[in-house]
Amino acid sequence: MVNILKQWFDKTWQRWLKQRFPGQQTVTLDRSNIFIFPTVFGCCYVLLCLLLFLLGTNYQNNLIVLLSMLLISVFLTTLLKCYQNLAGIELTGLERGEHFAQQPLTVYCQLRAKKLRHGFVFNYKNQSQTLLDNINNENKVRVDIGPKSRGNHDLGRLTIASIYPLGLFRAWSHVDLSHQVVVFPNPLPHQAEFVAIEQAGRKDHSSATNLPAGDDFAGLNAFRPGESLKHVAWKRVAQGRGMYTKHFEQQVSEPQWLDLDQIAGNSLEQKLSFLCHIVNDFSHLNVEFGLNLAGKKLAVSSGNNHRLQALTMLANHGGGHD
Repeated sequence: MVNILKQWFDKTWQRWLKQRFPGQQTVTLDRSNIFIFPTVFGCCYVLLCLLLFLLGTNYQNNLIVLLSMLLISVFLTTLLKCYQNLAGIELTGLERGEHFAQQPLTVYCQLRAKKLRHGFVFNYKNQSQTLLDNINNENKVRVDIGPKSRGNHDLGRLTIASIYPLGLFRAWSHVDLSHQVVVFPNPLPHQAEFVAIEQAGRKDHSSATNLPAGDDFAGLNAFRPGESLKHVAWKRVAQGRGMYTKHFEQQVSEPQWLDLDQIAGNSLEQKLSFLCHIVNDFSHLNVEFGLNLAGKKLAVSSGNNHRLQALTMLANHGGGHD
């Protein structure tokens, strides 16, 4: 029964937050989205002030009454200072990096403050906290999140809180910076058959094409007028053996097709992890490749954008695991 009530309250609370504070790339904190409430220490502090006031009035001791009034004034001043420490801060969600399953996630946001601020805590729900102090101008905030399974994940709302200056009040806000991340499969090293696939992009000379430009020395050709002098074999010239130019070639592998059905593995997740490793290797080697996932194909290409497209396909294959 308690769990049912808790789930109902959480859903109602999240629905209210979504209606009141919709997701935005940039959020400015003000009185419309800042919550503030006394801490446990603050509640005890108020109780102490009331006891002192009752004690002073009961014994007609003006000094004790004056002390209780002074402490109450400190309490109210702290309320304003705690709110002002949070108000006016601007939070912007930054571009997310690459995330892989079974590895800790890290997201970043930009924090801007016109005045010096102190003592902030950042965290997502049920995640570790990030502490930040002495905030001024622009600050890049790193928030660490526990490992997640592959697929698309909505990180939800980021909580920013502060108990500055005396810990009597806690001011906080739940901001939705539209932080959505794609978690790629966990790349696993190849076994023997996967090493063979990798080497196909490196050493398969039978399926390679030689380009007339590169870093590999290919031989000497007779010098022809108009050729660059920097490629002349000057040692041969000095030896009186004629004027020749050095020729260089570069081997470029034929395009490779990566097919999920042809990858051996104990499970779908393991196959996707092997493919993730191969995709990263091929991209590092600048090998052109295409991807076939149960009929869904990614055309042959190369480059970092192609690699990210392939990894995204791997992450979303079968719906992922949100």
